[in-house]
Amino acid sequence: MRTLALALLLPLAACDSVEATYPGPGEYAEVALDQLLAADPGRYNLHASVAEVRPCPRDQLILCAAEATLVLAAEYPVPPDPVSLGVHVPVDAPDQFRVGRRGTFSLELQRSPSGTEPTFTLLGYALD
Repeated sequence: MRTLALALLLPLAACDSVEATYPGPGEYAEVALDQLLAADPGRYNLHASVAEVRPCPRDQLILCAAEATLVLAAEYPVPPDPVSLGVHVPVDAPDQFRVGRRGTFSLELQRSPSGTEPTFTLLGYALD
């Protein structure tokens, strides 16, 4: 009976698994979301929730930095107050990210020449 139950559960587990196309998180300083938004350019680890996965519209693929934008927030669901800002990260193969999942995300932070607009690159991640 145990073998039958296991055989029935294995296909269900496989349906939720998508191969990760990014490596695991790196050995970077871990920062909170509000610290990351005010940080100097560099590489950081952020423990956050996937708040949204925004696919790039098919008719605008040439304008997008990647297939989708991953919105990371300190918690999920995101509180309605404007103080709880998120980090917007361009990603490829967005099917590997699920809204509501928490994890550690290694991000490279760069700033515009004026120093005001942060841009992020996903270096690696691991979901909890």
